[in-house]
Amino acid sequence: MKKYNSIVDSKTIDHADLGVDILFKDNLIRKFIDDNKYDNIIYKAVKYHNKMNLNYELTAKEKLFCKAIRDADKLDIFYVATYDNNIKDFYILPYVEGAKLNSKVKEDFDSHRLVDLKNRKTAIDKLANILAFIYDLNLDASKKTITENTIDNVINTFIKTFNVKDTDECLYLKNNILKYLNNT
Repeated sequence: MKKYNSIVDSKTIDHADLGVDILFKDNLIRKFIDDNKYDNIIYKAVKYHNKMNLNYELTAKEKLFCKAIRDADKLDIFYVATYDNNIKDFYILPYVEGAKLNSKVKEDFDSHRLVDLKNRKTAIDKLANILAFIYDLNLDASKKTITENTIDNVINTFIKTFNVKDTDECLYLKNNILKYLNNT
């Protein structure tokens, strides 16, 4: 973040690809682990942790580690969406008072899928994008960390950051996420 003054990959560099380069290009991985027998798993877990899906040929062990790192990344995003002081930079999309969810974002969200980034138009779409990460949590331990309080914190930070007066869309997102969590 310091080098690029942003945590937003679309404004800078794909942080997963950068992570792989840092670890493996100059063999920095050897500072963390002597044995190279896990390099392929580590490489793939880092490389694919932020991709839209895991449609790659992976062994069962590689897939497990990829899912664990993907979950950790999403949980970190929930933390950033709640506590980071640069939250407006995090949203990158404009806040439009009274904006409704883009229909394609709403369709993804209502179908319990990750939101396709190209369909986001406003900050409320980005909020839906963040909350939809819950649909892609893989491990039970990750899912258990998400509570109504977590969702409230993310939404309340969004409301406070943008001084949102009309919270209808926020309430819609919250209710749908809670309904999903209660049924899983």
